[in-house]
Amino acid sequence: MIKMTRFLRRVPGISHTEFVEQHETVGAASIRSFAADDGRILRYSQSHPATEGGDIDGVDYLWAESRDVLEELLSSETYRTRVLAKEEAFIDASSTLSLIGEVTDVVGDPTTEATAVAPLADSPDVFGQLPRGINHLGLTVPDLDAAAEFLRAAFDAKFAYDGLTPEDDPREGKETERQLGLPSGAKIRRQRMMQIGYGPSIEMFEIDSPVQQQPAGLADLGWNHACVYVDDIESSLQRAVAAGGDALSGTHPNSAHEDTEGNASVYVRAPWGTLFELQTIPGGHWYDESAEIHVWTPPARA
Repeated sequence: MIKMTRFLRRVPGISHTEFVEQHETVGAASIRSFAADDGRILRYSQSHPATEGGDIDGVDYLWAESRDVLEELLSSETYRTRVLAKEEAFIDASSTLSLIGEVTDVVGDPTTEATAVAPLADSPDVFGQLPRGINHLGLTVPDLDAAAEFLRAAFDAKFAYDGLTPEDDPREGKETERQLGLPSGAKIRRQRMMQIGYGPSIEMFEIDSPVQQQPAGLADLGWNHACVYVDDIESSLQRAVAAGGDALSGTHPNSAHEDTEGNASVYVRAPWGTLFELQTIPGGHWYDESAEIHVWTPPARA
């Protein structure tokens, strides 16, 4: 991945405050529009000093897949007319300093909670700290390998880890059925975590079951579960139950790669039947050398 960092100064005749306003509105809108049409800008962000008086009025950052792609973007007529032309009203191009280079992650990476987005504000309610956001979605498929290849080919999905392999014993039995809401006699034979871009991961299951409906259509309800990351799992469980959810069990440990210290999970059935998992992994996931990406986790609260 390649990153361009620009150190910006305002044009003569406008204040720092006016520059920031124009950069955050006109500048951001032009980049957003260009990125939506072109599709090769991976990420763009801005930062500004809080007060006027320094040498720099703002900094922005643009990520692309490679230097060649970035050079094509910056030299395109569309970029010049839709982005640079609008920036002339507030950015002094003659004093702009640009730095382009490969990104080397030292602490964290673009999928970790430290760098994905700014931390969420502290926001508890009567139960405790509110959830961070969606962590992963569950998808049961008839053939895990075939489904994984489709996700990779269609959406450039990346492999993170296998939670259950063909060499492992299936997950089965009364306690597993109770915890996960499985029908009697069901066996989970495969589990794999993959991710499409940056965002919630997809946990795929391959399950043998005496009762198994066909995949849901547009008019049907849901996938099989959505996972919500929480910091205080007990208060979050109380909140979900108070809202009308049905806890399938008490909190219990997560599976391999999610079983670091302090981890816990519990499934809650919504009033209409969709399953939601509450999950906490304060020690983070662990990976082996086969991992192509680290799974996304919602950002921590301040």
